[in-house]
Amino acid sequence: MTEKADNLVYDGIMPCQGRNGGLYPNVDISIWLRNCCGDQPATTGIRSGTIPSWLNGSLVQNGPGKFSYGPDVFKHLFDGSAVLQKFTISNGDVKYSCQFVRTKAFKKNNTKDRIVNPEFGTRVKKNILQRMKLSRSSMMSDNTMITVYPFDGSLYTFYESPFIYNINPETLETNRREDLGKLGMISHASHVHYDQMENMITLGMKMSLKGPVYAVTKFSKAEGASKPELSTRGSEMLRIPCRWIFNPAYMHSFSTTQRFILLVEQPLTVSVRKMLLAVMKNKPVASTLQWRDKGVVFHLIDKVSGERYPIKYVSDSFFFLHTINAYEEADHIVVDICSYDSPAMMDCMFITELQNAQSNPNYSNLFKGRPRRFVLPLRIKPNISNQVELTYTRASAKVINQKKIKIFPEIICEFGCETPAINYSRFNGLPYQYFYAITSDVDAENAGKLLKINAKTGEVQTWCQPNTYCSEPVFIPNPGSLKEDDGVLVTSIIRGKPDVTFSGLIILNATNLTEIGRVEFNLPGPVPKPLHGCFLPNWDFQSL
Repeated sequence: MTEKADNLVYDGIMPCQGRNGGLYPNVDISIWLRNCCGDQPATTGIRSGTIPSWLNGSLVQNGPGKFSYGPDVFKHLFDGSAVLQKFTISNGDVKYSCQFVRTKAFKKNNTKDRIVNPEFGTRVKKNILQRMKLSRSSMMSDNTMITVYPFDGSLYTFYESPFIYNINPETLETNRREDLGKLGMISHASHVHYDQMENMITLGMKMSLKGPVYAVTKFSKAEGASKPELSTRGSEMLRIPCRWIFNPAYMHSFSTTQRFILLVEQPLTVSVRKMLLAVMKNKPVASTLQWRDKGVVFHLIDKVSGERYPIKYVSDSFFFLHTINAYEEADHIVVDICSYDSPAMMDCMFITELQNAQSNPNYSNLFKGRPRRFVLPLRIKPNISNQVELTYTRASAKVINQKKIKIFPEIICEFGCETPAINYSRFNGLPYQYFYAITSDVDAENAGKLLKINAKTGEVQTWCQPNTYCSEPVFIPNPGSLKEDDGVLVTSIIRGKPDVTFSGLIILNATNLTEIGRVEFNLPGPVPKPLHGCFLPNWDFQSL
């Protein structure tokens, strides 16, 4: 890549400091600032290597794909309008297509050719009468640009709001908006789980007579051809009160084991007081987040009884977006989390921060996280200083009193990891050894690499190419596989400047990260960086 190419202005890409002469020469940060030029019909790419004959289906990914309407520009990465990208694999051929989710926010902004709907980090101009007109839509967008999950024949896109969208998995057309507020949900985590019956398990926040509560809901598959809205198919499994009535925690993901739901209540909270001020002073939701540096609480809740485990588990403060996996072993609960010392990385995703990151010497440190392993002993053993008896981990736990234990993590590896993936169908909630991720280290020698981590030994394998940025990997087991890592990884790739219209699908051997095959596409405009994805058909749960 030449210095000239790095500094050129590209249609559809917001201005951004170039890597040449910047503090982080191995990363093109402008990959996060791309505007998709529009819906893209199915396009055939150029194949090299081998696509396994048994691998047929679709990788569907979600993420921000449009940051401006007319003269108006969004303020945060999480404000960008949701765009779905799809790679359809059939008999060794792969086709690419993409389509914007037709949310109410997207349609309003498009019609007016300006930003008229508030987003996480972006406010819109309102007069006094408009500010007094209180509604969920006035504070919470329906721009479901974080995740996409398959369920009962449809795709669903999620954000942190109670609004979700039902998507046609074949065409990517938007079927309908669904409102989980009908179940009493005020907000809803972006990540879901599935049980062995392929029910979908989600985490949301509701109001009770005693204040806000975290509520876990099970959505059941519909009988027959009719697929009614999810709000008619949800049943509450359990609920627990927030530790701070006026500061419920920001919840993005959670974990499950065979017996328990594990909720990690972090100190990044949504301030009710700041929310009221935001409504009165017309400020965005981002302004309501408050860091209360008073530790983390791990809630273990029995799936059957809905009762909290009698021991309270606490740790020093940390911030996280994604849990990796959790499992039970020898009277312990082990949970692995991609964690950060503080929520500073959320501020690092404001558009101006991204645009000026190459001249910010603190940027990489603010974005630096590590995967950590926490171990929760289920029984208190007298006269033992470290309550963790698993020999393969350096994580520890100390008794505070007979109902409270403080846990201390071990760092799994010295790599920043994000959007983690495991062999979900066979190892979610069970003892496991491997997870896959993309690096979150801005100052890495290659900031677009894909990682395979041995969670027990800390050994790390990598796959990377120059100027290439991997998306969240998806693990697919080989037919008849017996080992945990016997399968393939499916991931999309984009390239930094000047190859801004490039996109590709990569198939890697999940055991050693060698490339098996790829398909490359040259598209009409810049290709946005997706956040999360899934592979269709849905996971088929099997046991070893």
